[in-house]
Amino acid sequence: MLKSVKKIILVVMSCMVGLMTGCGGGGLGVAVPAPGNGGANTIVSGTASKGIIYPGTVTIFAVEAGVKSSTPLTAVQTDQNGKFTADLGKYKGAIVIEAAGQYTDEATAHIVTIDAANPLHAAINDVGSETGGKTCAVTPLTDLAYSLMSGSPLTNESIGTANTRVADIFKLTDITGTEPVRPEAAVLSASSVTDEQRVYTIALATLSQMAKDSGGSAPATFDQVKGILGNFKDDLAASPSAGLAPANTSAFTAALGTVTAPSATLSGFDNASSKLQNVSRTEIKLILSAGTAPAGFLIGGIQGTITLPQGTSVRIDGAAGALHGGVLDTSGNAKSSLISGKYSGTSRTLDFALVNASGFTGGDFATLLIDIQAGVSVTASDFKLSGSKVIDTAGDNLSIAIAAK
Repeated sequence: MLKSVKKIILVVMSCMVGLMTGCGGGGLGVAVPAPGNGGANTIVSGTASKGIIYPGTVTIFAVEAGVKSSTPLTAVQTDQNGKFTADLGKYKGAIVIEAAGQYTDEATAHIVTIDAANPLHAAINDVGSETGGKTCAVTPLTDLAYSLMSGSPLTNESIGTANTRVADIFKLTDITGTEPVRPEAAVLSASSVTDEQRVYTIALATLSQMAKDSGGSAPATFDQVKGILGNFKDDLAASPSAGLAPANTSAFTAALGTVTAPSATLSGFDNASSKLQNVSRTEIKLILSAGTAPAGFLIGGIQGTITLPQGTSVRIDGAAGALHGGVLDTSGNAKSSLISGKYSGTSRTLDFALVNASGFTGGDFATLLIDIQAGVSVTASDFKLSGSKVIDTAGDNLSIAIAAK
């Protein structure tokens, strides 16, 4: 009896092993997929752009033990809009994408080649986890993020940290999930194109203009763009919180002005231009406040000059110093006032004037949006007020102090 029971147990165990491993035939064997390799195929799609890359080849590699595999999962071609779609089979996990081919340089209109031996890169974490596939852009900004991971294991955390850091510097939400578009005004103005895509596309065009500005009359090359990215990497490598150095920030801003000038191809996209003027800077909102008017009087106007500390600036439209929309705004009891300002980058001074025909009693009257370079720390006391004048609704002077906080 004992032998029979043992025999039955052994048969049952054998059948269970057969079911688990797929061995055992008879249609009862079910193969159990390796961890992370089951379910629907992993599809990744996106856009390769430094201008639009076409014709181009996109090669996708698995990440194994924190390192890019030496053998690609697949390679696919881009279409005329730089778009690609790749089926990675059952693969799930992090990937590295490389893009090579040709693009039209936005600053010189030359056809430029990205060699397969020196491609653009993008590191993407956790593909295969999203229903409907993963969107993956491959651009100079993703290449910059990838370069920051050099020498470190490619983990979901390190990939996410580097991509987010570069996105923050260039005022984007997502450098891998947002797809840039063809750098043409007609395309950028389409209702289907988001402001995020406009920012991204204009940022890439600005890199080409930077390369042209630094290269003089030399023909456009991809190595020029790679050199700029190398300079950016050096800036960011200074510390985990470092931004672009002032020289590179200024060069980017100058090139942006050329790309978005009234006569330029990509002019008129003010929201995108405004965001990019703030590249590598954080923002604070300075509050301007006035003392309370004496009994029987109302404040009808205020003027003054604010001197900004080193490492700070405000966004302007063009060389004349007119402030970009939303930089200086009324607030508090003076919300219905008219206000204007003009900024000089040379002296870092902002002259402002406010008029309120109905008058107000005092208190907070305006806000000023300040851009701060990475690594610079300021407080309200660092902003110096001078030449202030307060008048009542009759135009007479009032002895009222104004302050920044």
